[in-house]
Parts: sequence; C-alpha cells; structure tokens
Amino acid sequence: MDQTLLARFPSAIQRISRMVARTTALVTGSVVLAGDVAAQPYDGTGDCERHAAVFYKARDADFRSFVINRNTVEESAFEDNVGTQHVTAIFRGRATYTDRRGKHTGTFICLHAGSGKGALFVYLLPR
Repeated sequence: MDQTLLARFPSAIQRISRMVARTTALVTGSVVLAGDVAAQPYDGTGDCERHAAVFYKARDADFRSFVINRNTVEESAFEDNVGTQHVTAIFRGRATYTDRRGKHTGTFICLHAGSGKGALFVYLLPR
C-alpha cells in the first residue's frame, strides 16, 4: 500500500503544480486588466464633447459636429446638487457647432458628474 501511495505522489504533485500555474496566470492577467482600467485618464472635456454630440444630433437633423477648443477650457470645482443630479465640475470655454449651413462658434458650458459618470448637460451660448 505504501508503494501505491508513493507511485501516485509524483502525479499528484504535477497536477497541483499545473493548478498553481493556471491560478497564477489567471491572477496575473486579472491584475494587468485591472491596471489598464485604472490607468485610463479622466477626460471631462471629451465627455462634454460626446454628450453635446448626442444631445444636438437628437434635436437637429442638420447637426454635423461639436468641437471644444481645449486651449480655452476652464474647469471649476463644484461639489453640490443641481436639482437631483450631483455635479462635481463645471467646464466652460469656446466651442464650434457645425451643421449643414455652416459653423457657429460660441461659449459652451458643461455640467459634469465626475470621473466614470460623465457629462450631464452641455449648452452652446452663441456669440
């Protein structure tokens, strides 16, 4: 009986070694993926642009693009509710709204809920 147990011992060690290797690979892969997600930079201005594009496209069939001039953007910290929505930042600056008839430049305002939550409201004030 001791001989049988000793004969099975090497194969059991091999199985355990394979399980440990697989588990290590799985954990390492999970950590790498989690690191990629955490490393994504916060782009509040980009969130505002995307929100504006969706907003204006739904309301204007002639809408083409909404582009924020990033050199003019000012971000103000704001930790309060506007109605029932929590706002963490207010962005403002110059932006260009393009439709079928041409380009319209003005000052935009964007209420943002913070990283991972996105823009809540964007509006272009014509000049």
